[in-house]
Amino acid sequence: MLEQRYRAVLRLLPRAYRQAWEDDMVDTFLSGVPESDDPEFAEIARPSWPEIASVVALAVRLRLDAVRSHLGGAGASPRDLVWGDAVRLIALAGLLVHSVAATLAVANMLWLNGRIPGLAPPDFAVAFGFHTGWRDLWTSGFVWIPAFVALLLGYRRVAQGLAVVAVVPALLNAVANVSALIDSSPPVAVQVSGLAAEVLLNTASVFAVLAGFHRDAPLVRRPAWWLAAYAALFAGILGVEVTSFHGGLPLDDSFIYTLPFLTAAVVCLGGHARRSASEGPPWALALAILAPVMLATQTTTVLENDLLPLGTTRSTLMALALAKIVAILLVTGPLAFLAVRSLRRRPPAPAAPAVPSGPPAAR
Repeated sequence: MLEQRYRAVLRLLPRAYRQAWEDDMVDTFLSGVPESDDPEFAEIARPSWPEIASVVALAVRLRLDAVRSHLGGAGASPRDLVWGDAVRLIALAGLLVHSVAATLAVANMLWLNGRIPGLAPPDFAVAFGFHTGWRDLWTSGFVWIPAFVALLLGYRRVAQGLAVVAVVPALLNAVANVSALIDSSPPVAVQVSGLAAEVLLNTASVFAVLAGFHRDAPLVRRPAWWLAAYAALFAGILGVEVTSFHGGLPLDDSFIYTLPFLTAAVVCLGGHARRSASEGPPWALALAILAPVMLATQTTTVLENDLLPLGTTRSTLMALALAKIVAILLVTGPLAFLAVRSLRRRPPAPAAPAVPSGPPAAR
């Protein structure tokens, strides 16, 4: 019975590793178990919790090594190198956009508090004594900014830890939305769509940072370009928001994500058409993966706009949201085609993963 229970625990290990070392690990484990003639011992004996924990830790490490090898790790195939570059681009692009959104939120709070020299706060903020504090800074996603900077500077572990911390406010907000879903007045479809979009937007980049920037991953290429993209995106979105505030086209919250996505897609497809984009395949794959996230975000926007009162603003917002959905669909097809064709032209990964030369100590 004890052997069967231990073998059940070993099923957590990858199949290739288990087939190579399961019998040896079982023999090592049983050799350390004291013998007993008590029949009840065979019925109640189980692997100890430390033993189970060691197997779980080994399983996690082996599977992480497998993920690493498929995302550009040591000995990765050309096809896996493209996957690794694409995942890292998703991480960088996600942290870039989140950092810009956080910077805009912080700038808005400083403006409302009257702390920007030469720029008076709006009248309503003065009339109501508007004030923001550390809690508002936390919920604004401020931690995305140092996470992005740390990743550009090569501090991967720091960036990964900060990214996990940065996503906490969004996840807490998602949990609150789940609890409010039961008693909420808007239609369930709107709430569910908004919840899914929020979770996807905030977790996709975190998972990409954790998976893509492993110990074998290369450093960020051209970090100065990413900083320039951050400055350009911040200036562009700020200009659009200022124009909208002073009577321009009304904007929805999702444009801060869809605008960079569509811009990157057009640049990627245009570069491929000119045959001058050497990094086209990873970019095409990364953008194709992000396309469903953008569609989920825009679907939520359409559903939310449908709840607005009839009028010019509602019609304008609905038309813009639908136009962005059409634009996303138009670029997704070519991006997916380029990504699939590029992957097929590259040799695939080896059929069987490498098995370590021997099992680690069981305890």
